[in-house]
Amino acid sequence: MWPKRHHVSVSAIILILLLQPITFLEHSIDTKPQSNFLVDDIKDNNKLDEKNELKYIKKLNIPFIKNQGQIDSEVNYYAKTFLGTVFVTDKSFVYTPIFEQNGTTKTIPITEEFVGDIEPEGLQKSQTRINYFVGDKENWRTNIPAYETLSLGEVWPQIEVKTKAYGNNLEKVFEVKPRGNVNDIKLSFKNVEDLFIDGNGELIIKTILGKVSFTKPVAYQLIEGEKMFVDVSYETTGLSYGFNVGDYNSNYPLVIDPLLASTFLAGTNDEFDPSITLDDSGNVFVAVETRSSDFPTTSGAFDVTLDGTSDIAIGKLSNDLSTLSAATYLGGSSTERFTSIKLDSSGNVFVGSHTTSSDFPATSGAFDETLDGGFDATIAKLSNDLSTLSAATYLGGSDWDFEPSITFDDSGIVYVALETRSSDFPTTSGAFDNTLGGSADGAVAKLSNDLSTLSAATFLGGSDSDDNALISLDDSGNAFVALETDSSDFPTTSGAFDESFNGGAGDVALGKLTNDLSTLSAATYLGGSDDREIHPSISLDGSGNVFVALETQSSDFPTTAGALDETLGGSQDVAISKFSNDLSTLSASSFLGGADFESQPSISLDGSGNVFVALETQSSDFPTTAGAFDETFNGPTSDAAIAKLTNDLSTLTTATYLGGANEREEDLSLTLDGSGNVFLTLETASSDFPTTDGAFDESYNSGFDSAISSLDCELSDSSGSKCEDTNEATLEEDDTVTVSLDDGETATITLPDQNTLEVTLPTGTSGDVTVSDSDKADSDPDINFLATIVDITAPCSNTCTISFTFTQSKLDELELSKNEAKVYHDSDDDGNFQTREALDTTVTDVTATKFKATASEDFTSKFAVGGVKALATAGVASVASTLGLIDQDKCDPDGFGSGQSLKLYRIEYDICEENSVWLEAHSTCGPMKLQIAGNSQVNLGGLSQKQPFLDNETKRAVMSGPIPFGAESFKVILEDKRDTMEETFTPYSCTGERVFGLPGNMFDMQNDTATENQTDTIMENQTSITEDILEEKPEEKTVPTETEPKTLIGIPNWIHNTAKWWSQGDIDDSEFISAMEYLIQNENIILSNDITPVSETKQQRIPDWVKTNAGWWANGTIDDPAFLNGIEYLIENKIINLE
Repeated sequence: MWPKRHHVSVSAIILILLLQPITFLEHSIDTKPQSNFLVDDIKDNNKLDEKNELKYIKKLNIPFIKNQGQIDSEVNYYAKTFLGTVFVTDKSFVYTPIFEQNGTTKTIPITEEFVGDIEPEGLQKSQTRINYFVGDKENWRTNIPAYETLSLGEVWPQIEVKTKAYGNNLEKVFEVKPRGNVNDIKLSFKNVEDLFIDGNGELIIKTILGKVSFTKPVAYQLIEGEKMFVDVSYETTGLSYGFNVGDYNSNYPLVIDPLLASTFLAGTNDEFDPSITLDDSGNVFVAVETRSSDFPTTSGAFDVTLDGTSDIAIGKLSNDLSTLSAATYLGGSSTERFTSIKLDSSGNVFVGSHTTSSDFPATSGAFDETLDGGFDATIAKLSNDLSTLSAATYLGGSDWDFEPSITFDDSGIVYVALETRSSDFPTTSGAFDNTLGGSADGAVAKLSNDLSTLSAATFLGGSDSDDNALISLDDSGNAFVALETDSSDFPTTSGAFDESFNGGAGDVALGKLTNDLSTLSAATYLGGSDDREIHPSISLDGSGNVFVALETQSSDFPTTAGALDETLGGSQDVAISKFSNDLSTLSASSFLGGADFESQPSISLDGSGNVFVALETQSSDFPTTAGAFDETFNGPTSDAAIAKLTNDLSTLTTATYLGGANEREEDLSLTLDGSGNVFLTLETASSDFPTTDGAFDESYNSGFDSAISSLDCELSDSSGSKCEDTNEATLEEDDTVTVSLDDGETATITLPDQNTLEVTLPTGTSGDVTVSDSDKADSDPDINFLATIVDITAPCSNTCTISFTFTQSKLDELELSKNEAKVYHDSDDDGNFQTREALDTTVTDVTATKFKATASEDFTSKFAVGGVKALATAGVASVASTLGLIDQDKCDPDGFGSGQSLKLYRIEYDICEENSVWLEAHSTCGPMKLQIAGNSQVNLGGLSQKQPFLDNETKRAVMSGPIPFGAESFKVILEDKRDTMEETFTPYSCTGERVFGLPGNMFDMQNDTATENQTDTIMENQTSITEDILEEKPEEKTVPTETEPKTLIGIPNWIHNTAKWWSQGDIDDSEFISAMEYLIQNENIILSNDITPVSETKQQRIPDWVKTNAGWWANGTIDDPAFLNGIEYLIENKIINLE
């Protein structure tokens, strides 16, 4: 049976979550907990100083304890946080924050009243159980339940409130359902002096002892897996407050969190050296070295078993990090280490590593199928769903070859940079350098996309050691390599920024190779003379400038005037440098760090040229910025830090820490999406690394875990808003645009205005119209302009004007290739796009800028092609706005078998209070629509329109009037583009439910309509009774009678209380059963001798008469034998286990 309606939260309802933690201010840092409750849960860690210990305990989830008579009867639940107890009553929260004054601690009760009705109920039962042995024995309580979350019920119409308690704060969540009004939310305070909003948007409560702060509220929506954000702020009137909420999509849920998403990804052993990338759909791919045999692989993956001491593991996660859609091992029977991961333009996953396994799964026809030396580099190509290894090769000579870095050119050719110690590394004829220069060189190789052919390969280095090579390509296909060098004769080029080795323990060197690896066109050193430069990371901006981040201990590292930081801050800093494409000019260079130690940078640039650097820091004064996600060092050893700098490296736009308080974070890998949102992976040993609610894995596993985090482009602490893609292709003045017809006629127009083009064509002109911008196409062949093009055969007066607005195609959102166009149609302006027979829409299989749509004179409709929404009226088209649509025309031809595309899982109705029907179903053919219909005698009305909803969600349909019991029937009608299903109900109770199966189970379903053998579950007083449809309700089992004596001997008083609480519904069945089993085990009960189980399986339900008897017995209404009749019934049906 489903829960009460005000406890249901599904993705089809309007959902607004206002996350509102409360923090107690002006407390002493040595504030002690008011009891030893949960103190044992704090892990013993001698490394934790006082500051970090507080940082750890404030994140603890504190359960709410149910009041079962151990404290004042007005209190329903309470939570003992480390900064004061929070009490929950039928009307309010009562906070008791602790303040320090003159060396003593004081507290003051603050009452927060809800101007509405509260029905507190515990959710998510905690594993923590409470025993209360205080005062007289009759007041003792055992096994008091506690709950991780507390629901206050529907406090205002269609608005539910939930709350969680943590170490030193309380978080309230306001959930607004359909027809709910945010303006109804009103709360007021008592025993306070003032209430106001500070400059940070926080709600401040002033008391006679100090201040209490409610943090700035946040709100977001989840729409088709994407997080959409809504403005929200406090508003106050006197000592009351509510919320101002911005515009939002009322058809979808809403949620906000400053840390967009964060999850662990690991098994119970160690994970090292993670790397990260994204595909065009925003899925997150992570590769990591793992020693865990229980790394969370997925069914159907290429390899689900750890094969050696360590393997590479690859995981594919949803963009919000909530779902692991695919995960596989990759390796042989020995050792695989290091990871580099990239995706080609087709979404294939390429992973680089190095191995000592002679049975690494190289594929037939690959360039090299055999292990050649101690360590060989390996390159593997897997399908996007990680189910298939389509190609894999070794790459190396007879010595060591390791740490490969991967990238691609526009045609999908694979470029690899690595470190080699093999003099017989397979270089190619005509390559820049065919000879190993020193103990180790960099090597660069060029492989076909199927890894079968090595078309070019070269060494790159001097006569000493050159290692840790990384690679990136510019738009012309030139290969830029950054590596560490100890060689004073590294082959720099004339005119390069620095042609001479700087000394110390080593420099970084940069080289620019032609696409065929035959020529070193530019090369330079980068370093200072004091000490070493190591661990380079390389990236290029859209103008071809080369950015390098590295570690340096040189105080004379070459910085530039006006840079962010021209001075080495500690024993080691990260440095970032910007070079011209020919490596002749150092246009900007800066240190980045605090007073301690920074290392292991990873660099990436967004579409606007902003520079993002992730690194490991041991500095408690790393330069974070106000409003960043985490401005404070977590320690105790090191944190990750992420910084965003301007392209000229002069300004630190934003910077944040990211880490846990009880161990270190290291080995970072950074990437960005098209909007500059940050995706970061690292290895951590911190059990309190910050993960987010709903993430794939919120719990630390063991040893070193890999963790993945997503932050917005501003690394902020409060916006929680993903940055939007601003990389639109726009037409500009003086661009040349060509409009052509099928018959060969063309019109070339130079635009006077940006973005919009109007073309007048004579009446009767026929054929498809194609629009192209030759200027943009020449500069960027990947840009496609989508425009609404109509066939001009439809009637119109004199001439037809076609207006175009151009925007970059959002092909990834539409699941379209660049040479594919699809037409979507919205006939009733409900935002639901699908094809319609009344509108003849045909798609030509040419380019995304060409299609045909024919409309009649009196037909007005919206339609969409690719990502552009348009209004078509009598052959005239004008673009309105861009949409992010899914491919809703796509139908699975197999469906659920026999041509069926619909599957019902559950229908539930309430025809007394809410006049609603809830339906859960799935379609394999586009969006579903739901309708309710009744006969003419009942003003049922159904729905004003058919209600669309997405797959795998629960949809609520509200009826316009009640239905008399037993007098009328009503139909629930479900349809998609292929099928229609109906279910008829004749209600005999206010509420009912028809269950067909569980979502996600693709069971065989021969008939999609209910049969007489299916069952309705009727809700009566929250008791579930299962019966055959339309058949008479069976009689309940009568109370058994016994002639044998039954006695209770010397039972504890708490047993009476347990029976009483159970009969009142204060505790659940399992607690009562445990108490009865306790009596049997301790021989407090004497039962009839012939009691044996009559059922082979444990029953799921306890009859009401047993519960009633328990209450009567507890109150003294019936004697022991009558009560024991119920106990024997539970034994007979194996609800109580005699064993």
